[in-house]
Amino acid sequence: MIIIDVEQGTPGWFAARLGRPSASRFSEIYTNTGKESKSRERYLYELAGERISGMMDVGYKNGYMDRGNTLEEEARSTFEFVEGVEVIRTGFCLDDSELFGCSPDGLVYSDGILMAGLEIKCKNLALHCECLLKDQVPTTHMAQIQGGMMVTGATIWYFMSFFPGVAPFIKKVHRNETYITGLRTYLLSFCSELDKIEKMVRGYGK
Repeated sequence: MIIIDVEQGTPGWFAARLGRPSASRFSEIYTNTGKESKSRERYLYELAGERISGMMDVGYKNGYMDRGNTLEEEARSTFEFVEGVEVIRTGFCLDDSELFGCSPDGLVYSDGILMAGLEIKCKNLALHCECLLKDQVPTTHMAQIQGGMMVTGATIWYFMSFFPGVAPFIKKVHRNETYITGLRTYLLSFCSELDKIEKMVRGYGK
């Protein structure tokens, strides 16, 4: 793992991610069931465009996303209190291949050794209660969580759903080597195709 020490959400963080697949969108390449995603082609074109233009299409932000950004620090502090650990904030973590990466909501170390990562979701009230009642991590986050472990080398990833005034949902997810092997294979193929598409688009009209 290579850590690019920039604050998340800053121009430096966007620059580090530019044109690279990121764990928050690995599900657009490889689904939670271990199949090729139908969104793969669109994501290829988006990243090729980023590489060529030097600009990132950050898309839209809705109220839930804004609320999540506002509550994330409170959620992280709550996690530290409940689990009795210190969470280290980090920037963009690159895979050793430097082809793709992830932006954990925190990393947990013990005696200087990485022990776990953290993914925080500030879901709406209904989805938060669903997590509590079903006592399981939504499968929609499979690629992001396992992808975080793949990039960082962590063997554990904590998933947290947070809503103020309601008990937090915290679940420990263990590394799934079978899924990670498939994800890495698909990512490497994706990145190889991305290089080819970038060259084709750059040459268009010449």
